Amino acid sequence: MSSRQEGETIVLGSILGMDISKLLEIKAPAVKDVVTAKMVGTINALDATPGLGIPSGLVFLPRPKLNANRSRQTGTYGWDPESWVTMQISTYPLFRPLKKTAYMMHKGLNVEFSGIILHCPKTPMAESTFWIPVSQCLHKWYKVKVDTGDWDWLELSRLLSGVQELCLVLNSHNPRERWELGLLVRKKVMLAYGEVRWVQTVCRVWVRLETNTNNLKELERQFREKSDQMIFGERVDNQRWCIEESSDSESV
Repeated sequence: MSSRQEGETIVLGSILGMDISKLLEIKAPAVKDVVTAKMVGTINALDATPGLGIPSGLVFLPRPKLNANRSRQTGTYGWDPESWVTMQISTYPLFRPLKKTAYMMHKGLNVEFSGIILHCPKTPMAESTFWIPVSQCLHKWYKVKVDTGDWDWLELSRLLSGVQELCLVLNSHNPRERWELGLLVRKKVMLAYGEVRWVQTVCRVWVRLETNTNNLKELERQFREKSDQMIFGERVDNQRWCIEESSDSESV
């Protein structure tokens, strides 16, 4: 974190019309701690300012996120990126759902997005790109590219093969030909009498509708011949998710 990032929260707050007086008062021995405290303050101010609220799309911003292990204060804010501004350059669709505001829970950020509950083969997936049928007649498929980040895909795939339930959280309700952002998450438990899925982020993904007719025919053939080796999904619309970011000390 840098002094430039320290000023970022002040600029954002001013643009959004928030009361930034409390942000200006924050002091700490290290710049890193000041930036973290100001980002936490910005989130709290957004949450408290009428007409604003926390944008749900923040969960799709790339890492690094606020370090959930740095202090007890930031444990609730581990889903929040260290910087909002520099990370938007390569993620154009990110802030499209501005109308959707989120709210904080002790376990993470509560957001509402459509998603897909994945049913994966027992053997690890060999490729970081895969397809999911999203219609019973097998005529509609989503193509998914996993943004592995610092992970080696084969190692990540091996770890994920033992996860009881994986899901995709979709930034777009109905992805089409353009790549859309999403999250690959693992389910922890159900909250609020089964209405909220508490999940932990694994990594980001890119999702789009497969439109190549040759690919669609081949995918349908493969699925009919060896469905036990392929991924398929169960669509959930307007699902509430409690998004928790994996901390540095946690494995997938």
